[in-house]
Amino acid sequence: MRDVARAPWVLWLIGLTLLAGVAYLSRPAMPLDETRYLAVAWEMWQRGDFLVPFKNGEAYSHKPPLLFWLIHAGWWLFGINEWWPRFIMPLLSLASAWMTWRLARRLWPQRSETAQAAPLVLLSSFLWLLYSQALMFDVLIAACALIGLNALAEAALTGRRRWWAMFGLAVGLGVLAKGPAILVHLLPVALFAPWWASHLNRGITWPRWYAGVGLGLLLGVALALVWAIPAGLHGGEAYRNAIFWGQTADRMVESFAHRRPFWWYLAALPVFLFPWLFWPRLIGALVRALRNDWNDGGLRFSLIWFAAALLIFSFISGKQPHYLLPEFPAAALLIA
Repeated sequence: MRDVARAPWVLWLIGLTLLAGVAYLSRPAMPLDETRYLAVAWEMWQRGDFLVPFKNGEAYSHKPPLLFWLIHAGWWLFGINEWWPRFIMPLLSLASAWMTWRLARRLWPQRSETAQAAPLVLLSSFLWLLYSQALMFDVLIAACALIGLNALAEAALTGRRRWWAMFGLAVGLGVLAKGPAILVHLLPVALFAPWWASHLNRGITWPRWYAGVGLGLLLGVALALVWAIPAGLHGGEAYRNAIFWGQTADRMVESFAHRRPFWWYLAALPVFLFPWLFWPRLIGALVRALRNDWNDGGLRFSLIWFAAALLIFSFISGKQPHYLLPEFPAAALLIA
């Protein structure tokens, strides 16, 4: 409760209100993505079938159901309306800002200014600001990733087993949000823990750590299968094959849509993180931090989180700007 009391909620809520208000008043739902996802949620609602997403009468295998369930939850609470789906991403953006703030407080308890600055850097970054008012999946999976990364930091600092349950919950929610891509955002930090966690807590027992990672992954897979198995049986063979293998394998191995060169993400980062990578003092400050604070566990945590996902997504042929949104909190921590 002390953490909640110290968070600059007033400032964040003002930002949230402005963001959501501008998004709602300035434009309708945008084709093709936003209108498609609203149509899927509406068809599920009309059919009374909340297990399998449907589009134009056919099972829709391109995305898992978590976002659609969030839309349905708001319609159940407030009635059918246009505004609730448009407010989901701003709310998740605010939650992500709070989790980024909390993560900074745990990684650098002696640097309160870092925790204060990181959410503001996140919320004001160009690409994050843009997608925080778009009805898409990437701010949602970023929030899931932040749950898991907070759990990893807490597990390293405290050694308490309950954080592995939280890590498993994050994996399960991430799979339900956007499939196995959640592992790109969580596994590198979990697997390379000796590189960063030993600088936060020298008393970690590594066999127990990796046992916790394994148990968390099993829990996450089990949570996802609670939906996937009955959905696969209900949706038919084509849908079952798509959600268990086809969509992920096709996108990982060869994507014919959005094909871009290996270096594309790196070249686009200054635009994605505008205005922060144009701040004249930033590069020098980062170089000094890498030189003088290389053994800082929080610095290493943020670097492996950001760099590993950037490298993995660079090797995948299909590239979209918003695929990197779950790494923006890591960039915000480094910049802050």
